[in-house]
Amino acid sequence: IRNPEEIALLKRHQGFRLVFIEAPIRKRYLRVMKRKREGEEKLTFEKFKELEEQELRSSDSAGQQLLKCREMADINLVNDSTRKALHKKIDKLLGEKA
Repeated sequence: IRNPEEIALLKRHQGFRLVFIEAPIRKRYLRVMKRKREGEEKLTFEKFKELEEQELRSSDSAGQQLLKCREMADINLVNDSTRKALHKKIDKLLGEKA
């Protein structure tokens, strides 16, 4: 979910809670490089930051607006470590909300 209008629609449903997961930009870039998708191998960190900024701050109501989505989230998690650490955070969150 990367658009506030999608969130507004989902929030009409009772019990819907949005969890926003974010990671530091350097970690996201390294993860992109590690997954080795076709076309991404030549992506520089500077270009990656530029593309990320577009997704964060788009003023297009139909486009991605991640900062607005983060503001609308009920819970924010930081994914700045391993996948296992993220899963522990999610498990803890689910245990608290169950």
